Amino acid sequence: MFIGQMGEESIFHFKQFEVQNKNSAMKVGTDGVLLGAWTEIQEHKQILDIGTGTGVIALIIAQRNPTAIIDAVEIDQYSFEEASSNFKSSPWTKRLICHKMSFQQYAVWSKKRYDLIVSNPPFFRNSLKAPRLRRSNARHEDQLPFGELISGVVHLLTEDGIFSLILPVTEADSFCGLATQAGLYLIRNTEVFPNRMKKSHRQLMEFSKIAGSTKNDALYIEQKERGNYSEEYIRLTSPFYLHF
Repeated sequence: MFIGQMGEESIFHFKQFEVQNKNSAMKVGTDGVLLGAWTEIQEHKQILDIGTGTGVIALIIAQRNPTAIIDAVEIDQYSFEEASSNFKSSPWTKRLICHKMSFQQYAVWSKKRYDLIVSNPPFFRNSLKAPRLRRSNARHEDQLPFGELISGVVHLLTEDGIFSLILPVTEADSFCGLATQAGLYLIRNTEVFPNRMKKSHRQLMEFSKIAGSTKNDALYIEQKERGNYSEEYIRLTSPFYLHF
């Protein structure tokens, strides 16, 4: 179970919910599951998921936080329809709302402010685009540049709120620089390694408007052998995955 997509299953089964996984531009993947499971939810009441895709991050957070109201934003029509269906069929349908619009539009339109914002954003900037336009838009930041993502988050985040996201390590430094310039400070940073023999591929990060020291740690998905998952990865994801 490496970082990336988990296959093309039309339905992905978790312990407490199911995710239709057929039409969304981006399928259920390890990145989204990690972000939903890793994010500090504390006692957050108003939560926003930017670019929800299938809705898996919002669903994981809804399972973890029994009282929060969770808004999700999705620009792709098919992804919006699939996420809305997944929300409706979940045990938390009354607390999950999906909005069909760009995040830039939502940041202007919404009157709400959020104490937690999460995102698994599009991140490829200089690589070749995927052949299918919808998946390309979901993976590349053309429609949601980092600067516009950050400015929208600054606008919608409460003064003591948290912004949580996952990015490849190749993009994390530039994102952190832009965030700091806009008044968002890195307070928690977890490097994610496929296993103990490989370099880190992803960074899980939390930002705050309140500057402070950064808590740094690491997460290994597997040990040396493939399929031999680390204790910390099992502990983090076992409330959701059926095979743990």
